[in-house]
Amino acid sequence: MKKTIEVKELTIEQKQALAIMFQTWSVAYTNSCGTTNTVFFQSDNADGSPAFIRELAYAVNSTYDIC
Repeated sequence: MKKTIEVKELTIEQKQALAIMFQTWSVAYTNSCGTTNTVFFQSDNADGSPAFIRELAYAVNSTYDIC
């Protein structure tokens, strides 16, 4: 028996609900090649908290060598 999977784009309301549930942050920095990278990461922690800083550091450190 073959299953059919239908993929639909999220509605505006669904996108807004997700934005509230998962805060997305962006950071731009100069990478190892001297160009600018902009990365996005999600954090439910308060801005500036130790947990937020760890997530920010991971987002930058894991993409620093991507040129």
